[in-house]
Amino acid sequence: MKISKIAFSLILITIFFTSCSNSDDSEFYNLENREVVYVDDDKVTYEVGETLWINMKVESKQNDDKSDKEIDIYDLTKASETFYGFSVFLTEDDNFSPVTFKQENIVEEIGKLNLAVNTVPEDSELLGVAIYSDGSYTLRVGIKLDKVGNYFIANAGLGLGEQILTFNPTNGKDVQINFHTKIKNSDTDGRFYFTVK
Repeated sequence: MKISKIAFSLILITIFFTSCSNSDDSEFYNLENREVVYVDDDKVTYEVGETLWINMKVESKQNDDKSDKEIDIYDLTKASETFYGFSVFLTEDDNFSPVTFKQENIVEEIGKLNLAVNTVPEDSELLGVAIYSDGSYTLRVGIKLDKVGNYFIANAGLGLGEQILTFNPTNGKDVQINFHTKIKNSDTDGRFYFTVK
């Protein structure tokens, strides 16, 4: 019985030290760049029928805020894509509500723009998929505007603009990269306002 307790204790100690040494192999990076997501020409006034183009270009080489060293996201993760979730909100007086979309209102030039599933209201959240190529993660998608009103683009569901992009490693490394961003030239809440006439 005593030997079993000693053996069990040794196994627990071994597991503890093994898990600690594995965590030392993990890498964490915190990046911030407020210039990577933008609307074409920062355009804020549209006519019904025009397309609002949303772009994202994340260079793979970025400066890590913690270490102040340059890292290469793709070299660290081999991630072939990253995601950008957002919604468009219609504003009326001091209230806002998410706009719903149909697939025919979406234009994809680079990357993909998907209607997120299980959203409330349904089809109100969009998920952009930026594709890695030639040293950067790139997305260029459009939304055909079909209704007059005052709007803003922001983080899906929340109505605020701060986003954290993630890069899921596909090379077996334990790497976590949190990339903080919001739409270029948005307000302090990260909302990019525009009008459709």
